[in-house]
Amino acid sequence: MKEDLLHYIWSHQKLKPSKLFTTDGLPVIIFRAGSHNHYSGPDFFNARIEIGGQLWAGNVELHVKASDWYQHRHDSDSRYNNVILHVVWAYDRPVYTQNGSEIPAVELRRLIPQTLLRNYTELFKARKTFINCERRINEVPDFMVTHWLERMFFERLEERTKGIYEELEHCNGDWEELFFRYLFKAMGTKVNAGYFYDLARSLRLTLIRKVLVSGESLEALLYGQANMLDSEHGESQYRRLQSEYRFLYRKYNLKKLPFHAPEYFGLRPDNFPTIRLSQLAAMFRENQQLFDSVIRNKDLEKVRDSLFVQGSFYWNDHYVFGKSTRRKYPKKLSRDTIDLLIINTVIPVKYAFYVQRGDDASGMISEMSATIRAERNSIIQSFNRLGVKTDSSLESQGLLQLYHNYCNRNKCLQCAVGSKIISG
Repeated sequence: MKEDLLHYIWSHQKLKPSKLFTTDGLPVIIFRAGSHNHYSGPDFFNARIEIGGQLWAGNVELHVKASDWYQHRHDSDSRYNNVILHVVWAYDRPVYTQNGSEIPAVELRRLIPQTLLRNYTELFKARKTFINCERRINEVPDFMVTHWLERMFFERLEERTKGIYEELEHCNGDWEELFFRYLFKAMGTKVNAGYFYDLARSLRLTLIRKVLVSGESLEALLYGQANMLDSEHGESQYRRLQSEYRFLYRKYNLKKLPFHAPEYFGLRPDNFPTIRLSQLAAMFRENQQLFDSVIRNKDLEKVRDSLFVQGSFYWNDHYVFGKSTRRKYPKKLSRDTIDLLIINTVIPVKYAFYVQRGDDASGMISEMSATIRAERNSIIQSFNRLGVKTDSSLESQGLLQLYHNYCNRNKCLQCAVGSKIISG
């Protein structure tokens, strides 16, 4: 027996439908099991329980063995003086509070349905290739899975919102500067996300706007700051950008990134930093109100249109400086790439922005996410093979939250799917 199972049983009152008695034979009636405490102190707060005809209000503590009370030194901790009931799997001795009061106890080992115990054991001890419930998840009704995934989706958003608000403080409350940094980070892909983020911090959006207003080359600024114009090329385009960056470097008293140039290894050519930086330059050059067009806008298609850009003409037949390709085509951001930007950057920032303003954006965010096709990765595909359908990004993002925060951590008792399988 594990204590987390006892917590689950008590919290959901998964006991046999029989009368409850203390180990001393006093009848027990539970009016409120209490609020589960996930921090230090008693396990359940503010319970209301009648014991021997007397109604008590206070806390409940759970242990596998009653003697664990002393193992955990609760007898010398004043926080446990308000415990009104000790709930245990096995009662092996009476226990007392710091002030010397004996605490009534209830033993559960004969009160828990055997099917529940069997389901719990099978769930955690069965051999698995992916997740604990992989053999039984298809038994859970679709509506329950759908509802749970929506909850997971918003839980994921709430977690991201915390990081966004922390970053907002570093941006002195400037939402446009924050979005500028997040967009650069996302455009860097996993390989160069950190590098692109540092690049954005070294520039700031105010400098980008100054360069745009003056008609100077934004691409030269980005490539130069990213340490990508430090070689000696004979190509005229490279020399022109190099010359323009040197001018900008002196004019704005710039400080270059103290790192090497961004990585290319492991990237598809269309995701090379040369292409992505050109596309970023196009985003801000073509739409100088990008924040309003993307974050304030509630129309998904208009948001997509605002992010649909292509690199400058030079990159039609180049992936890196000085090496032309036989095939010539515009380096446009694909629909899938744009949708990934919306899923991982636009929607989290949009949600946090509206929440801070006190607006309920949940309906708009749900509708937008339900319209975007689910992303594809190994985790989503593994769930799909188990029969879990993912038609939208709302569902796929919910599954990622479920997998990383529950499945991977064996938190089945805190999952609606696991709870349904265990309770039957």
